Amino acid sequence: MVYWAQKKRTIYTYGNEHEHAVFSEKTEVKIPDGWEVVKTKTDIAITAPWGWVYTPNELLHDIGGIPCFHGMDKDGRIFNVRLEEERGDRDEN
Repeated sequence: MVYWAQKKRTIYTYGNEHEHAVFSEKTEVKIPDGWEVVKTKTDIAITAPWGWVYTPNELLHDIGGIPCFHGMDKDGRIFNVRLEEERGDRDEN
């Protein structure tokens, strides 16, 4: 989901609105190769290629209006992985 806060900054969140959201819009992204989404008892988790497990809101960030996964890998390096937004209508049947 995409939310714009008071300063008209894009903030990506999963599952709930940002507390300062003045506008929200659903969006879907394609999970990059090597990453895995796993259902847990209470929500979902995202496993990185190096085996670390994150919640969606730990990873989701905005870089220039583009959603990405942002964080630190097992070697202490900062990563930014751009996420491709899914476009168009999807037939759910």
